[in-house]
Amino acid sequence: MGTLARTDDTMARFSSRGPSRIDHGAKPDVVAPGVGIESLSDPDSAFYSSKSAYLLPGTAPTPYLPYLSLSGTSMAAPVVSGTIALMLQANPALTPNLAKAILQFTAEVYGEYDTLTQGAGFLNARGAVELARYFATSSTADVSSREGWSRRLIWGNRLVQGGWLTTHANAWRTDTVWGRTKTAGGDAVKWGVICSGSSCGSWQPWQMSTGSPRNVVWGSACNGADCQGSWTLEAVSDDDESVVWGTTDPDESVVWGTSGDDESVVWGTNCADAACEPVVWRAP
Repeated sequence: MGTLARTDDTMARFSSRGPSRIDHGAKPDVVAPGVGIESLSDPDSAFYSSKSAYLLPGTAPTPYLPYLSLSGTSMAAPVVSGTIALMLQANPALTPNLAKAILQFTAEVYGEYDTLTQGAGFLNARGAVELARYFATSSTADVSSREGWSRRLIWGNRLVQGGWLTTHANAWRTDTVWGRTKTAGGDAVKWGVICSGSSCGSWQPWQMSTGSPRNVVWGSACNGADCQGSWTLEAVSDDDESVVWGTTDPDESVVWGTSGDDESVVWGTNCADAACEPVVWRAP
């Protein structure tokens, strides 16, 4: 919104929403600034003439307008890339999976947006670089004083939260595929540790087989006037990659996803009115 504060940030209309078109995966991973992003201009480029209204001067005289302001997802992507470059400068040992996890874990969640709109949250570049630097000398993320961090991951079609990242977790190995329930060696995927007890007297693995991490979470369930509470799919097996997107009201339920090896996509509604016929779209 043209301010230094982040409290008035909103999602742009053009921002990509999930699920993804081809594999129906939960997207986006995180969101980043993409409106009015300023960078260097090139007087010999097509943009210099076609986007001339968005050219900007610098603080010193130049033979041409040196800056160009543009908006779009193509502007947001390099903001994330630049953050990752700073993370790798702070900690060159980061693997791709751990770098992605840090971006999500430190992101800031905005309550008015669901997971398929903001992913793990709004990019927190400073937090991501700080955690990357911390991991250069420590193995477990100390999140006790990190207010505002999402402390969650979008692992495939699952939202997992409640744990602390650790650098030695098998999820960060280069042969572990993001979103899979098991490593290449067949072990349950682990992201870190969970603190048990009010005084954190014991620890247990934060892993795929630990209760709620298997849930697919798409938003909030309306459990009364306050409409609060997690909207989850409790019965999800380790190998079940189905996506369920809908409401708890039986008259308005929407199911969109796959079942096992069946690639058919079902998208429709179920209501008492005869006009509410199910809509079925079957993939070729």
